[in-house]
Amino acid sequence: MKRYALSTATVWLAASAHAGTMVETTVYDRGEGGYFGFRIPAIVQAQDNTILAFAEARKNSLSDNGDIDLVVKRSLDGGLTWGPMQLISNNGSQESGNPAPVVDQATGNIIVPFVKDRQNPWVAVSTTNGATWNTPVDITSQAKLPTWDGYAFGPNHAIQLERGPNAGRLVIPKNGNLAGQNLEPDGRQIHLIYSDDGGTNWNVGGALLNPTSGIGPNESNVTELVNGDLYVNARSQGGFSRHRLTGYSEDGGLSFTGQAEFDFGLVDPQVQGSVVRYSAVDMGDAQNRLLFSNPKTQNSRTRLHVRSSFDESVTWNEGKMINRGRSAYSDIVTLNDGKIGSLYEWGNTSSYEEIRFATFTEEWLDDTTTVQLNFDEQASGSAPSTNGFLKDSRGYGYDGTASNGPTYVEGDPRYNNGAALRFTGGTDEVRIDDAGVSILDFETEDSFTLEAVFKTSDHSGNSANSTGPLISKDLGSNQPSYWLRVQDSQVRFLVSDNSGSSSLFSNVDVNDGEWHHVAAVRDADAGTLSLYIDYVFAGSVADTTTGDFGNANDLLIGAFNDSSGTTNKQFNGDIDFVRISQAALDPLSFIQPNLAGDLDGDGFVGINDLNIVLSNWNQSVPSGDPAADPSGDGFVGIDDLNEVLGNWNAGTPPTENSVPEPHTAVVLVSLTVLMNTLRRR
Repeated sequence: MKRYALSTATVWLAASAHAGTMVETTVYDRGEGGYFGFRIPAIVQAQDNTILAFAEARKNSLSDNGDIDLVVKRSLDGGLTWGPMQLISNNGSQESGNPAPVVDQATGNIIVPFVKDRQNPWVAVSTTNGATWNTPVDITSQAKLPTWDGYAFGPNHAIQLERGPNAGRLVIPKNGNLAGQNLEPDGRQIHLIYSDDGGTNWNVGGALLNPTSGIGPNESNVTELVNGDLYVNARSQGGFSRHRLTGYSEDGGLSFTGQAEFDFGLVDPQVQGSVVRYSAVDMGDAQNRLLFSNPKTQNSRTRLHVRSSFDESVTWNEGKMINRGRSAYSDIVTLNDGKIGSLYEWGNTSSYEEIRFATFTEEWLDDTTTVQLNFDEQASGSAPSTNGFLKDSRGYGYDGTASNGPTYVEGDPRYNNGAALRFTGGTDEVRIDDAGVSILDFETEDSFTLEAVFKTSDHSGNSANSTGPLISKDLGSNQPSYWLRVQDSQVRFLVSDNSGSSSLFSNVDVNDGEWHHVAAVRDADAGTLSLYIDYVFAGSVADTTTGDFGNANDLLIGAFNDSSGTTNKQFNGDIDFVRISQAALDPLSFIQPNLAGDLDGDGFVGINDLNIVLSNWNQSVPSGDPAADPSGDGFVGIDDLNEVLGNWNAGTPPTENSVPEPHTAVVLVSLTVLMNTLRRR
C-alpha cells in the first residue's frame, strides 16, 4: 500500500513534472520454454521489492484443460527485465493453476494458493522472496467442502487484512459449483478461504451467491475497505447482465451481508478482473483510492482500463486505457515506490499471445492527455525528418516525425512555448505513427478532445481543397475518420464512421493572422460535438454517428492522409501546440496560457487588467505590488503594459461580449495612454 498521496491535479505547462510514460515489457511470450502459451496472470511484490509474475504455462494448447504448469518469473528492477521461468508445480498431464499469491507482512513469506485438477486446493510457499520454493502442500481437507464440484482460486492476488481484530488474516476468494445442481440459478458460488497463522492452516469462510436466474458469481477478487469490511468484485457468468458483481463481508470473511449484486457502473464482457488498494486515509494518505482493471466493454475482450474509486467502491471513474486492442485477464499491484503495475494478457489477433507488465504512476493514471506536442525542439531552422524527433512533451511516447521540412518560428507568447512550426501549404507535415491498434483510434463509446494553438491567414475559401487541416486521422468520406481544420475562415470539426458523419463550424473568424486556441470536444455521453475558440463556446451539434472512428492511417498535423504528398488540403500557417485527450474536457481543463497579465485574478487578461495598469500609470509602487506592477520593478509603466498586452485575451473570459479583438485593444491602449500622459503635463 502506498503511504504517501500524490496530488491528482495536473498542470499542463509543467511537462517535466509529469512522471513519464507507461512502460511495458513482455513477461511471457507464446512458445517460450516449449509451452504453447501462457494465461491467468497474478502478481505481487515481495518485501525486498522483487516483483513476482505468476502464470499458467499451457503445454499443448490454450485450453483450460490438459497439461498446465504453474510458473513464476521475478524482476529485480521494477519490471524492466525478468529472470528465468521457475516451475512451482507440474501436475503431469493435468492442471496446476489459478494462482492467488499473497505476501505475509509478518514473515515476508510469499504464499501461493493454487488448484490442481480444477478440483483440489494446494499451497506453495517461498521464504526467499521467490528465489526458491518449497514442496506444495495439499489443503483440500481444510479448504474444500464435500458439496463442491470444481474449484478455482481468484485468479489474481489475494490479501492480508490490516485492520481490526482480524489483522494479519490471509483471505483468498474461491469460486466453484455445487455438486449435483444446475449452474443456474444457484449452482455457482464464491467462498472466502482464510488462514490466521500465515498459511499453515486454512478455513472455509462465507459464501456469496445469488439464486436469481441469469446471475452466476464466478472469478473474483477481494479487497479490504478502510472501515474493515471486505469488498468482493466478481465476474458474472450468467446471461442476465454484462456488469460486475459485488458483495461485502463485515466480519473478516466469515459471512456476507447479502447476496451478490450488480454494479451497473462497471461493464464487463464476462472476464476476470482485479481490484487493489492504492491509498488509504487511515494509513496516512491524503485520500482513499481503489483501482480496478478489466476490459471496459460488454462484448469483447478489448480496451483494458484501470478505473478508480475514491469512495470505497461505491462509484468508479471512467479510468485510463492501458491497451485499446485485445486484452483479457489482468492483475494489478501497488508497488513499493508508489507506482502501479498491471500484468495482463495481450495479443494482436487473439488476447493470449503474450502476458505483459505495464508500470505507471498515479499522475499518469489521472492525466487524460494522450499526445502533447509543443514543438520546442529547436528555435529555428527546418525540422529534420528523423523518426520521432518531435517529442511528446508529456513523455508518453507518441512522438511526431516531420516530413518535407516545416520550419521553426517564434510561437505564441501567451503559452511560453518558445517555438512553433510553420507549414507552407505544400507537402510539409507532422506524422504520428499508427502502430497496429492505436490508442488514437477512437471508438463510438469514446469521448475525446482535440486542441491546437495556431495562426493563419490563408484559408478563407470554402472549397475542400483550400482548407487547412490542423489535426487529422482520416480515411476518406463516410469512412472512419476524425479531423479539425480551418475552412471558410472558420474552424470545422468532423467525425465520421462507415455510415455518415457529423460536423460543425465555429462561426468565428480565425483566418486573421492572429494566434488562436481551438478545442474540439466529442462528448460520447451527451452525444454532442462542440467547439471553443479562445476559450469561448463557439457552437455544438448532435453527433449522429454510431460507429468507430479508428483507421490504419497515421495521425497527421498540418495535412490530410487522403491527400498526403499533394498540395491539396494542406495547412498554411503556424502551429504552436497540439494536444489530444481521452476525455470530453471543459474549458478550465484546456491548455491554459501564462496569465502574467491577469492583475484582477479573474482568470482572464482583458479590459479590467488594462484599467488597473492605466489607473496607476507613471506611479511608483514601493511594495512592488503585483496587482498593479506585474513587472515587479516598483514602477507602473511600459513594462507592465507589455505584460498585459503580451497575454491579451489569454484565459477564460467572463462573458463572450466583454472581449475586444486584439487590434481594437491596441488602439484603445494607445489612446488611453496618450490621454493620461497629456493630463499629467
